[in-house]
Amino acid sequence: MKINIYFCKWDKFYSNAVRLITGEEYSHVGIGYVDSDGNHQVWEALNKGFVYTANANYMENNEYVKIITLKVGHICENDFLSAVNRYLGKGYDWVSIINILTMFVFKKSWFNIKGQRLLICSEAVALILKDMDIVDIGKYLNKDEDYIRPQEIFDYFMAKRKRSFK
Repeated sequence: MKINIYFCKWDKFYSNAVRLITGEEYSHVGIGYVDSDGNHQVWEALNKGFVYTANANYMENNEYVKIITLKVGHICENDFLSAVNRYLGKGYDWVSIINILTMFVFKKSWFNIKGQRLLICSEAVALILKDMDIVDIGKYLNKDEDYIRPQEIFDYFMAKRKRSFK
């Protein structure tokens, strides 16, 4: 199966604010695939929580979105759907966002609340990749998934590509 990871840098207030504070290119990440009709099926954590966005073909806008495609032989569509549907409906974790931003500004988090009761976008993608035995980004980065940023996932895959070509 080909799984897409969608790295976004929307030209919107929240995205621009996050990118300004972190100094990173990407402020959002989602996961999905292209169906047999050529439409992007995407799962992502947004303000309304972890949701499924059908026919999200706006993800093809390469001015704001970079897609990394993973060819994963041990995963079929049903396995993928089971992995992503496990998180559907979980709320958005604003506390983790505040913690990530305060770590940038003050070099420490304000709250020490962790867990999968609520999700941010990068946490969801990291957990799904881990659940499908593709990669444990938290272990690689030596940090809780709650604190993983979209840019860190992007950087992991870009470094992996460079290593695989050498």
